[in-house]
Amino acid sequence: MVTMMAATDADHGDAWDDLSFDDEFIAQARINEPSAQQRTRDAERRARAEHLQGRLLHERQTSARTQRRSRRRRRAKSLLAFAVFAGLVSALALAARNDIGRSTELAIYQAWGGATPTPTRSASSAPLGRPPVVDPTDEPHDFLARHPDQSPVAYDPCRPIHYVTNTEAGPQGSAVLVTDALSRISAATGLQFIDDGPTDELPLINRRAFQPERYGDKWAPVLIAWTNPAAIPDLAGSIAGVGGSSSVGNGDTASRSVYVTGIVYLDGPQLAQALRDFATADQAEVGRANVEAVLVHELGHLVGLQHVDDTTQIMNPAAVATKLGNGDRTGLAMLGRGACVALL
Repeated sequence: MVTMMAATDADHGDAWDDLSFDDEFIAQARINEPSAQQRTRDAERRARAEHLQGRLLHERQTSARTQRRSRRRRRAKSLLAFAVFAGLVSALALAARNDIGRSTELAIYQAWGGATPTPTRSASSAPLGRPPVVDPTDEPHDFLARHPDQSPVAYDPCRPIHYVTNTEAGPQGSAVLVTDALSRISAATGLQFIDDGPTDELPLINRRAFQPERYGDKWAPVLIAWTNPAAIPDLAGSIAGVGGSSSVGNGDTASRSVYVTGIVYLDGPQLAQALRDFATADQAEVGRANVEAVLVHELGHLVGLQHVDDTTQIMNPAAVATKLGNGDRTGLAMLGRGACVALL
């Protein structure tokens, strides 16, 4: 802001000659015009601020999408475990989880998107089979999921475990391999398996536990499918199998859970090649034993076993063993002693 000294006609001078600045007033002025350098710095700061705001907005939107996906995952509470067979295959584990609380009669909680079948009463009030008595051992075993009291989450031993098979991508004799491997798991747990026959259901990692349009008003049977890495990317590389189960509960952290269905997916081309390689080396029986061990390993995950470091156990990730070790047998026997559920 400026002030002017008025010039009169008598001064006969240019009025602008007498223009002066009141320095004291300017010093006290609230508004000062910024310099060109200051304008440049301000513009750069605004640009940086706008860029930062854009980044923050993007991060908030990304975080919101992640949280929505996380909430969906928590509702389903799915936890997968995948397995690899070594030499032919190596091993990793996968279990799918939804929680179910248990009282005298089980209150069904929303699972897998909220859809559940109409609860049915157990056909038996006692286990359909009993696991063998296993001598105490220091050999290791572990479980994919535990209750608050550290007992393992397991299938209801008072109900048979129904399963269907998709052998479209399986090697010759794949149905017999499945039957023999299931017999070994059944003998070690006492759990009873019922073959509901073949299916054209395609394997999916996020398979729904309740599929009324395909299987009616009941929990879907276990799906045992021979497939390939193109259909199940988790089978890429040396991974030969994926297995695990889904449990349901009433959401109470102090409650117990029970498995209701599951999956076992096998890399058909890889295991078929293994059978051919051993046959070429005149070791067909060795090849069959190794491939069957993959199935037993994955079925171990299905009923609730986790990996162990001991290479003498079939649940070791390297899967060197072809027979159940004492640690495997101890864990399987415990999984066969799960609680019977009156209403499920």
